[in-house]
Amino acid sequence: MAGKINGFNELALTIHKRIEAVGETSLIIDFGQINEDGSLRTNSYPQDVPSNSYLICGNLLDNDCTCESAGDPAHAHAIKTEKRIAIGARVVVAWVGNDAIVVDVMKTASEVL
Repeated sequence: MAGKINGFNELALTIHKRIEAVGETSLIIDFGQINEDGSLRTNSYPQDVPSNSYLICGNLLDNDCTCESAGDPAHAHAIKTEKRIAIGARVVVAWVGNDAIVVDVMKTASEVL
């Protein structure tokens, strides 16, 4: 009987360790919205996340880039991308541990088709 109990204990310990490991490395994709005050409200988290407590991927921000040619005569092209995120935007959020990261902006199909 003692052998069976030890076997159950070992199995329980193994399952417990696996649950902990999965919980520590889980990545959850969520939807959310940027509120008027810049905070983030997601579907799965019950409180608004203040703007200083979440991250936004750089591809959603405005960027300036200057490309210069090495030819003769040399010339340059300036490229400016517009900021793709704004107050009220519906967004895709990746939860990495306790960190919320806004990874993209959602649009309805009718807005883009």
